[in-house]
Amino acid sequence: MARKLLSMDAIRFIIECRNDPSQVYTWQDIADLVQTRFDIKVSGQAVGQSYKKYKNVVTEMNLSLCLFIPQSAKSCSNSTQLFF
Repeated sequence: MARKLLSMDAIRFIIECRNDPSQVYTWQDIADLVQTRFDIKVSGQAVGQSYKKYKNVVTEMNLSLCLFIPQSAKSCSNSTQLFF
């Protein structure tokens, strides 16, 4: 059976967990959270690699998304909430 790949939602979740200043997660902790939330089995090493690969891409996507949201709904300080 083929392994599930990380979706963009799962990658965003990884980046949010790692960047959360109120909680300290190890790569393995985040891998366990991804398995619980998305039902995707992933190693701690794969979580670290995905974070390092996509941390700037997802941040840029969040900022560019804020530019195209109407002013009445714009909340760039909580741009990650737009995806969940």
